[in-house]
Amino acid sequence: MVSVGESGAVSACRPRYEWVSKLVWSIPTKFVDAEGIRRLGPPSAWVKEGSKVSIEFLQCSSTERVCDRGTNGGWFFMYTCVLAEIGVRFPFTLFECSVLRQINCAPSQIHPNSWGYMRAFQVLMEYLEESPSLEVFFYLFQVKGVDRGAWVTLSSHQGRTIFCPFKATYRDFKEYYVKVRSAEDSFPFYLDEHLAEKFPLYWNKRHVQCLGVEEAKIPDCNTSNLKSFFKQRAEKELSSSHVIKLEKGVEVNKPSDRKSPVSLKRLRSEEASGKRVIDLTDVKCCGKEVSLKEVADFTRSQEMLHGFNGTEDLSSLWCEHYPFSIVADEHFRSKGDLELLGKVGKVAAARYMQVEAARLLCISRELEVQAMEEKSSQQEKRADLVELEKSLKLAREQVVLKEKENGLLIEENGKLKTKVSQLTKEKSELENRVVELAGEKKEVEVTKKSHGFEMCAAAWDRAKAQVELFVPGVNLEKMDSVKVVYKGQLVDDDQVLAEGSDDHNPNE
Repeated sequence: MVSVGESGAVSACRPRYEWVSKLVWSIPTKFVDAEGIRRLGPPSAWVKEGSKVSIEFLQCSSTERVCDRGTNGGWFFMYTCVLAEIGVRFPFTLFECSVLRQINCAPSQIHPNSWGYMRAFQVLMEYLEESPSLEVFFYLFQVKGVDRGAWVTLSSHQGRTIFCPFKATYRDFKEYYVKVRSAEDSFPFYLDEHLAEKFPLYWNKRHVQCLGVEEAKIPDCNTSNLKSFFKQRAEKELSSSHVIKLEKGVEVNKPSDRKSPVSLKRLRSEEASGKRVIDLTDVKCCGKEVSLKEVADFTRSQEMLHGFNGTEDLSSLWCEHYPFSIVADEHFRSKGDLELLGKVGKVAAARYMQVEAARLLCISRELEVQAMEEKSSQQEKRADLVELEKSLKLAREQVVLKEKENGLLIEENGKLKTKVSQLTKEKSELENRVVELAGEKKEVEVTKKSHGFEMCAAAWDRAKAQVELFVPGVNLEKMDSVKVVYKGQLVDDDQVLAEGSDDHNPNE
């Protein structure tokens, strides 16, 4: 069982990690929240420039320790000082992966100074224009601290010190470890093409201390002697190349055998069956990467051309019963040809075969490249055709959509025309109604005027009746209802208005 105290320290080790030191179990990481991860900056800043690798950092829980193993895998711990101070970047180099595999240690299991030694060694080899070698590296360095259950360190062999530690004391790194994994949309950079781990992801108990290297290879090890050593080795390899003696004392230098970049290794899943697979991780041909698919296609196509196919057609050159020797004797070994071969000699014939073979190789390779380019061009044309078909389909869909929109517009136009017709009809009805109302208004005005006259006449009759009541026998025949009294006379209203007076006083 594992318990966590108030300080966050783990009080007991997990069952599979009893060998790990209690000091390791007592140190939690500082990266337990999103804010700590954010301070690391964008993950792309810790990836090599030009690399297609995509990584992400994960925060840790308060109970996790740097020696823990992921339940589902897919991540590993890394100390941030190794990235920020020593300059290690993802993905690891082949040399760094080889060192981790050789000593069987996870990236977080070795001390930061050991990472510094690896980086310095690679820089030195690059300066010397040599590939980093495990044999030379472990001739210079040895593994220490393999039995303490803590961090594994690399230290120089006695008398072979060429690098100083990156820091004399490294006390501030143990709390700063973070989870690293590949982004979800990218292939894990810590796996090879066979899905095998390129280096141990988690802490291991058993370690390999060093490789077996002859003591006499590098007797006095420093930077100057290393450069001299590699130069002498190159000259020795050139001078010790094989010499083939041909007829008449002619000597031709044969280049020394070079190590093939193609390595054979066993997969874990195929160890029982004994199968071998070709690792083409870093193999390039003419500056181009060679994929496993290309190798498989090449092999599959050549299987039909090499050897015999078991056909019963005796005229076929691929028939196992074809009489090559008889045909050669009858048609290709004439007396004159044999005399010519005897005159030029075997050396000349061999050289001729080399020239023709090389020319045939050049021609066949050129034909192969042209065929591949034509195939690639056809594939590109097919891809373009597919894109055109997609564009045509999209255009047709757009045409159908436009036709639907046009139909909707036509329908809407018909509705608008119907609406206009209805409004025109309503307008005509309203105009007729306006004419009717104008007539009615005129009639009302005439009726109103007549009503006024009637009221005036009624008032006049009332006035006459009252005068006759109060003055019996009075003669009212001279009275005129349409005239007014003006200056002691009955006159029309128009005369009063013409003289500018509206005085109707009868006494004047």
